[in-house]
Amino acid sequence: MNIRTLIVDDEPIAREGIRLLLHNDSEVTIVGECSNGVQAVQTLETTDIDLLFLDIQMPEMNGFETLANIPHDRLPVVVFVTAYDQFALQAFKVHALDYLLKPYSDKEFFDVLHHAKEYLKLKTLEPVTTRLQELLQEFSHPLTSQIAHRTSHIEYVTRIAVTSKGNIVPIPVEEIIWFEAADYYVNIHTQAKSYLLRETLTNLEEKLDPNVFIRIHRSVIVRISAIKEIRPFFEGESFVLLHNGTKLKLGKTYKPKLKAFMHFPT
Repeated sequence: MNIRTLIVDDEPIAREGIRLLLHNDSEVTIVGECSNGVQAVQTLETTDIDLLFLDIQMPEMNGFETLANIPHDRLPVVVFVTAYDQFALQAFKVHALDYLLKPYSDKEFFDVLHHAKEYLKLKTLEPVTTRLQELLQEFSHPLTSQIAHRTSHIEYVTRIAVTSKGNIVPIPVEEIIWFEAADYYVNIHTQAKSYLLRETLTNLEEKLDPNVFIRIHRSVIVRISAIKEIRPFFEGESFVLLHNGTKLKLGKTYKPKLKAFMHFPT
């Protein structure tokens, strides 16, 4: 059996995690990866796909909207991947559809993969396709459309997955003190240690709760509760002192916003 598989997720580290888990499976061929729903629709319209790993929370076009734009006769077996949407999880359970809740264990992943293979061995996807259509109808219903629409926007992350010594490590956001840009990477600083994430600071900022984190420099985002005080430096420059003693440069363009948010005197 050759299972032609497509991975769709806006987070590169999430796509990499699925790719690594599938790497040694001789029955699976990864035919492509997409970072958004538009790419996924284009791929599914032109390429035969048997199995689709589909992220739900994606900008511009979420997972449900992606499926709604795929012709009925081209729908593959779908494994939904989500981080925290409780409404979506309940919908998957009701319609007996497979899903992975980030962060998931290897066992959870391979259990879902085994289930998907069992569907494919049946040689008919009609039962699965019917359940997918029912799910999409539920999300287009007036009573649930507002909740469904919510998933088309980036919700605030609760965990950030990084690669450490070849392993994928989920970092709870509540443990993170500050972020620092380093070219196309971001250094994530917790009280215990630091991690490197392949992501831009701007993309990451969009996924962080603005009531919890604030950008104080073009290369720095900091947890608001970790800020002790703003101190003057020289020639009008300032730095932010954290409770743990860390000193971070405060960009001039970010200073007024920080002072207003923290109710510091101007």
